Amino acid sequence: MNTYFDNYVNGLTKKQALFAKEAVEAYLAGQKAEVKKIQSATDVYQLMRGMADYTEEVFAVVYSNNAGKVIQTKEIAKGGLTSTIVDVRVVYREALLCNATRIFAVHNHPSGSLRPSLCDDELTKNLAQAGQVLNIRMLDHVIISNEGYYSYSDEGRI
Repeated sequence: MNTYFDNYVNGLTKKQALFAKEAVEAYLAGQKAEVKKIQSATDVYQLMRGMADYTEEVFAVVYSNNAGKVIQTKEIAKGGLTSTIVDVRVVYREALLCNATRIFAVHNHPSGSLRPSLCDDELTKNLAQAGQVLNIRMLDHVIISNEGYYSYSDEGRI
């Protein structure tokens, strides 16, 4: 079978052409492997655990489709040492722009504490309600620190 690649190997030895073809296939396989699927708080933590090292509180969202394929991750707000202000409209504007059907909210606690604050609880409630109206499911809100992570979903709070 003649492939697109085969049309461009003129002038190469068979060994060189085979090596080039394997290199391209390996590169493409690596590109495909980078497409992440996300289903759980553990997946969110693995993807976003670098946030634990931030010295300021940062709120981000992982946007995905129904199959769990990550469409994009986006930093929504950056604050001070103990808090940040998140606009629910910005979270869902980004979801609509990238055609996401599911979101995972995630933020860090620079203090190391994994205990959600009352503000975290209120934000989680507001995000979940707004998502219901838009038919975009908020699957979890994950808090990350150097101590690990806290999941609202795992704790039965979403």
